[in-house]
Amino acid sequence: MSKFVFVLIAFLYATSVKSADSLYIYGANGREYYPIDTSRILIKWGAEPDELGGSGFLTPYPSISTTTWITNKIENLVLHNFTGSYNYQSVVAQLRSDAHVESVNEVLVVNTDENLYLYFGNKISCRFQAGTAQTFVDSICVANHLAIESESQYVPRQYVLKRLVGATLSTRALANYLHDLPLTTWAQPDWTGNGTALGYSVSDEYFHFSQWNIKKTIGYKSTTNYGAWELTRGSAAIRVAVLDEGMEPHEDFDTSKWEPGIDFTPPNGIDYDPSPITPEPPNIIDAHGMAVLGIIAAAHNNPVIVGDEEGGTMYSSTAGMAPLTKIIPLRIIDPEGYLVVGSKVEDALYYAASTADIINCSWGMDPVPFGVQSALTYALTNGRNGKGCIVVASSGNTPMSPMRFPATNDSVIVVGAIGQNDRVLSYSEWGPTLDVLAPSMYACGKNGVTCQDSANSYYTVDRADTIGYNKKDFGNCYPSQDRSYVCTFSGTSASAPA
Repeated sequence: MSKFVFVLIAFLYATSVKSADSLYIYGANGREYYPIDTSRILIKWGAEPDELGGSGFLTPYPSISTTTWITNKIENLVLHNFTGSYNYQSVVAQLRSDAHVESVNEVLVVNTDENLYLYFGNKISCRFQAGTAQTFVDSICVANHLAIESESQYVPRQYVLKRLVGATLSTRALANYLHDLPLTTWAQPDWTGNGTALGYSVSDEYFHFSQWNIKKTIGYKSTTNYGAWELTRGSAAIRVAVLDEGMEPHEDFDTSKWEPGIDFTPPNGIDYDPSPITPEPPNIIDAHGMAVLGIIAAAHNNPVIVGDEEGGTMYSSTAGMAPLTKIIPLRIIDPEGYLVVGSKVEDALYYAASTADIINCSWGMDPVPFGVQSALTYALTNGRNGKGCIVVASSGNTPMSPMRFPATNDSVIVVGAIGQNDRVLSYSEWGPTLDVLAPSMYACGKNGVTCQDSANSYYTVDRADTIGYNKKDFGNCYPSQDRSYVCTFSGTSASAPA
């Protein structure tokens, strides 16, 4: 049977809808409407931004804050906040008639949940149809107070145009006008911003100094290029069912994005609280599900105070692969690490098929009950409202043994483990159904690599205090005050969620 490998992080975009308080730019789907952020405005003044305070330019505008964010000092583009009582449209009209103002551009809202916005400057990227006369291009520029700043070396008649003083339309409106011309292939305003394809950033401490596994997976390049995160960090429209050990709230989880979980481990029936057992008995870890979930969904940009170090405040937090996804925690592994009976695994798979888009299985079982096989087949073919769920499974950690269910199913995306050097880790199982490799680490004490080796280890979520993995003090590679994270979670269990 042939396999269709799906991209796990879905690129979902909300349908743009026109409204009275929205504006549009042209995109791949035609006109894309975005709401106006009426609390802010982007202005190009006729003075250097540093001189605004004493210039008197702001005197006619008591509602415009002098506290500014300079988006491009060379072009004098300044982002202002509105304060107090004001009428947005009236102030914008006043600014556009002000001799001291060279341009005014609205701020558009991409996604308030992610704090994403579009900030337009004074430049437009525009491609005219091949063969368009240069005289026509020049005449369009003169008529609309535009100047050719540069021409593409690779595509004929593609330019970066600069809006000049005297233009009556905003940069966005000018770009839309150009786009609608018969001889134009496309035109868009250049923009900057603080998210999506607009320059994302992450402040989580453990991400920057430890989480090489996440960086490798997303294609991280630098603090100005976060790879896949520049495009998406998941979506609340995507539901991920994590079938694993107990999962509970944590400082690094945004549980508002969780759906109610189910515990399938009670001997009689089910429980609607999938949390790990508390207090933990001796020799019980019960934190495998927490570590898996941390790799998938740990929140971004939420530094957590974990203690004082040499008189200063110490912060910590990790960053998950897709923190905006909706999580469905389903407990099918008991506190001692044993899978529940087959009939309950079957129930969990059917439940996941009816509620989730993606199912993560960082575990294996052998032999496989007929009912469990049937439930997995149902999830793969009938889940996700008839489209079939995407099921991801770890390949296993005993390379001299055959892979175990569900990694033996050819329709499941089966994930093995590679290290930081991109070489397959010695424990990673392989076989005919293996599809991809994803980062993990050597188990502690093997291959001459210690748990304290920061080049090998990475952080993910653990249970708080001295329970969970930290109970056993694995390598003590975390700050002494911070026992809410673990840096020794390894195996293909860590690869599958990545």
